[in-house]
Amino acid sequence: MRIMKLKIWLITVGLMAMSAALAPAQWSPPDRDAKLGRFLFSKQGFDMKDDPFHCSPSIISYDCGANAQVTQDSRAWIAGLGDEADSGSWLAAAMKEYSRPDKQQDQKFEQFVDGVLWGEMQFKDGPNKFGVRKSLFYYQPDQLPNFSYRKDLDWSSWVSWNKQDSEGVWRSYNYPHVVAAYWSLYRIVRNHPGMATHHDWRWYLTQAYETIMAMTRFTGDHAPLAKLSIERGAYLLPLGKASVSLRLGPTPRAAK
Repeated sequence: MRIMKLKIWLITVGLMAMSAALAPAQWSPPDRDAKLGRFLFSKQGFDMKDDPFHCSPSIISYDCGANAQVTQDSRAWIAGLGDEADSGSWLAAAMKEYSRPDKQQDQKFEQFVDGVLWGEMQFKDGPNKFGVRKSLFYYQPDQLPNFSYRKDLDWSSWVSWNKQDSEGVWRSYNYPHVVAAYWSLYRIVRNHPGMATHHDWRWYLTQAYETIMAMTRFTGDHAPLAKLSIERGAYLLPLGKASVSLRLGPTPRAAK
């Protein structure tokens, strides 16, 4: 019971932090946002067409000590765009674009959503459709005989997930990040015409809605946490067969 209460408290704090991140743009100085955007989409911009884990194009983890992107780590999620650890980079990009959109960066973020998030990080068909997997990166040499895993890392621990483990969709904490990515692009399309053009606002809003509904289906014993996530962070209203309405945090007047 104490563990469950602690988990509920932690996710509540996390959702409060997300709400603060989605607060009015004037709370964040323009120069700081601009610097963040430049770093995320240049230093952390990962573009490797032959990446066997399908993490490209994306905004990936960055090791400031080594001044290099993190493309391998024995903790699979650190290099696999998953969990809080590696989702943080592309989630920060989503929030930056929501706060102060930049057309070139918006286009890159749309490429990430269409090329990696939807269809790779998130299943787009099959029994796990809309489920969010734990990581794209995994350790399984027999599946990737032509890929060279780093010899200086210890791959013997449970944290070095194999392909099957990396494809698990039960972790409820992974879903709000994906919802926020869709939600930010929904706001950009609604409030800043021409900045994001890959889909109309209904598509992004529907993706956010379906992702939250998937969280309630796939999280199993974590279902109470998923329910709390929805109640605290998202208010959903059906708008017919084609679209839904989702509100996270303060609502700009243009999107009422």
